[in-house]
Amino acid sequence: MDLSNNISSNYSKEASLGCDFVDNSPTVQVAKLVVLSIILVISLLGNALLIVIVYKRRELRKTANYFVVNMAVSDFVFPLQMIPFFLAQIAANSMNWPVSGTLGSILCKLGVFLRRVSATVSVGSLLCIAFDRCIAVMWPMKARLITPTRRAIALAGTWVAALVINCTDLYVYDLVTKGNTNLCKMLPGKQTEAISYIGYTRRFIYIGPLIVITVLYSRTIMTLRRKDKFLSHSEAPRAVKNKQRAIKTSFSVVITIVVCFLPWFFVLPLIDFLACSLLRELLFLAYVMFFLSSLINPLVCMLCVQSFRKGLIDVVGSCGWSSKERTCHYNLEPRGQDDHVTPT
Repeated sequence: MDLSNNISSNYSKEASLGCDFVDNSPTVQVAKLVVLSIILVISLLGNALLIVIVYKRRELRKTANYFVVNMAVSDFVFPLQMIPFFLAQIAANSMNWPVSGTLGSILCKLGVFLRRVSATVSVGSLLCIAFDRCIAVMWPMKARLITPTRRAIALAGTWVAALVINCTDLYVYDLVTKGNTNLCKMLPGKQTEAISYIGYTRRFIYIGPLIVITVLYSRTIMTLRRKDKFLSHSEAPRAVKNKQRAIKTSFSVVITIVVCFLPWFFVLPLIDFLACSLLRELLFLAYVMFFLSSLINPLVCMLCVQSFRKGLIDVVGSCGWSSKERTCHYNLEPRGQDDHVTPT
């Protein structure tokens, strides 16, 4: 998930091979600008709405949902720190970093740093949610031990850990001048040690937690199925069904996010072997999938959880929708209280 850091190194490698990533025809250039602009707007709007909805709806102000807000904040920061610079380079048909001088150096360092912090916080939030759900299902009597204070500590811990682990980016990244082009990339003298460190942190922070998350959700789903078999149809509580639906949705979110990163693992090893025209489009597709990962959390909440849909209607309604329209949208079958539990 720190693959965004490979942007500059990919650019420089393409330049050395005579392949310019942003050398597009006017039609392709406009199409790419439109696609990225739409992703940026939807991502910022969706994550901002998610935060507002949790704040405005009392039944959603649960400590478990604060992990979702935590993830929404990190998903808001991620595209804001990456896509605008990407748009500027495509619009200029140049790999040149759009801001020069001291300010450009600061933005380069902060951009890489905040992107990795954002990705780390998102993974940490998903891990906390997986543990929270697993304990609630497998050891319900111990669920009360997870107090709001402990959840708050875990939430703060995702940011502290992300800031500490990724602080080396502020040291190894800067503007590097190649001819008339400024590139935001690793400083040449620090590449070997930085690449080694990033490799270790990628395994520890990203791959490891995703494996743990998969195991936790798998065991949780299996436990719910066993409980469901022991209960007759008339005795099965609605809460069990709601938890099954919520946990399956949560696991689907994790799988979807992983799928968004898969193109990188296929494209990066092929950079030296693909034709320039094909490489350019495959890299852009990989970037698009990468950016789409910031949309998963708000889209799933809005589409799959009734309480979030009602919250969305409330927010949109406060902007001028008629009461008649709101009434039509509120005509939904009520679900159990656990429907308020977020799917992520």
